[in-house]
Amino acid sequence: MKQRDRLNRVTELTSRLIDDLATPEEQQELNDLLTGDPDACERYLDVTETHAVLTHEHLADDLASAAQAIPDKHDGGRNSRVIPFPRSTRGWAGLAAVAAIALLLNAVVIRSLTSQWTAEPTANDEWVAVLSHLVEPVWEDKDNRREQGTPLASGTFKLKSGLAQIEFFSGASVIVEGPAELELVSPWLIECRSGRLRTSVPDPAQGFTIETPDYKAVDLGTEFSLSVTPDGQSELHVVEGKVRLDDKAGNELKNLVTGNGIRATNGTFESVNGGGTDFVDRKTLLNLSHVDRAGRYREWLASRDALLNDPDTLILFDFESQNAWDRQLLSKRGGSPNGAIIGAQWARGRWPGKGALNFKRVTDRVRLDIPGSYESLTMSAWIKVESLDRWYSSIILTDGFEEGEPHWQITGEGKLILGIGGTRPPNTESERVIHPGDLGRWIHLAVTIDRPSNTVIHYVDGEIIEKHERTKIPKLRFGGSEIGNWRIPKQIGNPIRSLNGRLDEFVILQRTLTPEEIKAHYLAGKPTG
Repeated sequence: MKQRDRLNRVTELTSRLIDDLATPEEQQELNDLLTGDPDACERYLDVTETHAVLTHEHLADDLASAAQAIPDKHDGGRNSRVIPFPRSTRGWAGLAAVAAIALLLNAVVIRSLTSQWTAEPTANDEWVAVLSHLVEPVWEDKDNRREQGTPLASGTFKLKSGLAQIEFFSGASVIVEGPAELELVSPWLIECRSGRLRTSVPDPAQGFTIETPDYKAVDLGTEFSLSVTPDGQSELHVVEGKVRLDDKAGNELKNLVTGNGIRATNGTFESVNGGGTDFVDRKTLLNLSHVDRAGRYREWLASRDALLNDPDTLILFDFESQNAWDRQLLSKRGGSPNGAIIGAQWARGRWPGKGALNFKRVTDRVRLDIPGSYESLTMSAWIKVESLDRWYSSIILTDGFEEGEPHWQITGEGKLILGIGGTRPPNTESERVIHPGDLGRWIHLAVTIDRPSNTVIHYVDGEIIEKHERTKIPKLRFGGSEIGNWRIPKQIGNPIRSLNGRLDEFVILQRTLTPEEIKAHYLAGKPTG
């Protein structure tokens, strides 16, 4: 690699490292480029120093204070220590040492920021599939909020009605027609207790198996339909390719090819006319998804318009009908302030064609100024959290934390926290509501603050999660504020509070919505397609 290309690569990788985007492989590549190359080390220091200066100027925060993530053993982490970069060190060995220290510091910071997720085991090892498409699903377990994109662990899967497409990590995909009950055993094996399934198995997933009361159907490529009635009778049709039937012990019973069908009842097999084309296939599923999406979109528009016509609506950002180059977030409520987009980029929202803002870097934010003071407030947002790599991730924070100013955030443990300046204690905190399996899916969050009753209520996906009785809530006000970030006061602990994820729809009202109203807005705005 030419030296110019090496230095350009160092610049690129250093920028990714600073933005917490560098993969372990990229971190190792950067370390290799710095080793023994004084010019590369000099470039690394130039980039980090420039970033620190710009951050200090624009965020009132010296980037080197990120070292506060390394707690001082004498104060339990309450204060931060800054490790300066000694620019007077010009020998290449010294530069390499400084660069190595900086890399080590960055790695330690990243590990510290994410430690709350890795301190306990997650369900990652148990996940077997992803819920990739839904059409009007009704779940048997009403408390199990399964949305499109949700990872599925091994265990029982029940669908009362509607359609669901499950994509297994083996590569197989199964369209489930409710009512159905499955046992997800592994990425390669499921048990069908009842329901209608259409299974597609590409070459890498050959060997994917569905077990019925009478046999195991081993797909050797590429597609078959299967149904099991509640009384245990099963029927299988090979749409294309080949399927091997094994008994429960794994002994081969027979092979079926395209057009073959079999019906089994209590160990008795009979041939039936092949086909299975009346089962929902992927094309039909997508067409139904579009129809469902259109209906849901109309529901959401009606819900949004109700908020637009509500005299108590202060802010309504719906992220609709804006161009990718727009740097102003338009509030659809006439007379209410717009927001200034800084850094954050436009991205896909909750459904195709829907807009959202993607907050990725520590500099991404939306600035706005909300005048007035209020007796009560409701704040709600659709958020797709990609990572909780901060102690606090901002939803909306006022520039300061003066009396009556609200701070709405997500903690690094996945809890919701609502702070009100001038109150003691200042914060109300929910139970842990965002788990590793919730990362990457759209979640509806809401909070109400009622001064007359001194009550704060947290909501997730339309359900009350936590209710807190407060004492003497002052008049509520915003003034200068930021969505997805914070204009950081000097000498504050845990200064980096940027959101890592997407935001689609953000609403503030000067009254408390009822639980029924919040539930209705959630149902009308649920993601589709």
